[in-house]
Amino acid sequence: MLQSHSSWKIKKLIFAHILVIGLVSSIFYPPLYNFIWKALDEGCFKFLSETTSHSRFLQNFWAVANHRIGDAIEDVFFVIFFVWLIKVTPQGEKLKKASEFLFLALLTTAVVLFVNNLLFKQIVHIKRWSPSLILESLPRLADSISWIKVKGGSKASFPSDHATTAVMFVVDFLLISRNRLLTWAVCLYGVFLCCPRMVAGAHWLTDILCGSVSVVLIIFGWALFTPFAHVCTRNIHKGLLWAASFFKKDLVKQ
Repeated sequence: MLQSHSSWKIKKLIFAHILVIGLVSSIFYPPLYNFIWKALDEGCFKFLSETTSHSRFLQNFWAVANHRIGDAIEDVFFVIFFVWLIKVTPQGEKLKKASEFLFLALLTTAVVLFVNNLLFKQIVHIKRWSPSLILESLPRLADSISWIKVKGGSKASFPSDHATTAVMFVVDFLLISRNRLLTWAVCLYGVFLCCPRMVAGAHWLTDILCGSVSVVLIIFGWALFTPFAHVCTRNIHKGLLWAASFFKKDLVKQ
């Protein structure tokens, strides 16, 4: 269940920021990156590129998953998971659960619009070349598929905006779901959502583990360790109760 606080949790908020500093430093400080992440980054892309290069089916599958068509299909699954969540929620808690989910959905939308699309795409450009531009000897998905546009590389791959949305989505459900099957399904789906850009060589694994995760830590730190989430969910819940009262009145009249 969403654990929001009506007061500031300064120690937890500071810890979240220290963790983010550590994650980002481990990427852009060469000795740390070479010691901790480099082999994992290069090994991950090598494994994914070589695996897909031997299967035409996988090439087409990941090409579609990289396209806007795939993004639209993924959004449909977001709705399915939400409907599933509401269905398994006990009758007396459905409105409260809906208010928590609406808050998290609005928070995720704000991150997509203002962090992914505005901050990192138009204002701040962190220079980091993607694996397909550095490990040129390995096969690239974009070179194998011509019938659909595939994002094959980036000179500003940090953080992964697509993975940021996926991680936000997973954390949203982890915070509000108490159904074990739903939780596992959402986690597996979140891992899948992070894969298409890595398969295409547009992002390193650390663009997700250190970049996207850092963005999510900052966002949820300020949401959950301050009164922000508490105030928002309380007001959304009041609004839903107010809206539900009109339906009850209509039922009584009938």
